[in-house]
Amino acid sequence: MLKARAHQKSRNFIRFLCLQVCLWAISDATVVQVMGPVLDIRFADGELPELLNAIELQNNGKPLIVEVAQHIGDNVVRCIAMAATDGLVRGAEAVDTGGP
Repeated sequence: MLKARAHQKSRNFIRFLCLQVCLWAISDATVVQVMGPVLDIRFADGELPELLNAIELQNNGKPLIVEVAQHIGDNVVRCIAMAATDGLVRGAEAVDTGGP
């Protein structure tokens, strides 16, 4: 029973990693400004996320979720981070999750 559960967990983790790789491969968004917990992220033309959408990015190898708070023009959104942004730099890739 424990072996089957461990196998299922590893399969789920592999699926998660594959999804992350696919999402990062199609990412056309980059961080353009970091001001404490507030981030500005520029998206490709026609890819602007809706307000309150969750955006995922990597911060020192850890996932960071931010929430779209405002469309500020020029395909840039202002977001609020749900965790610390220490070490986050401009140019980091971001992915719109498509929902809140």
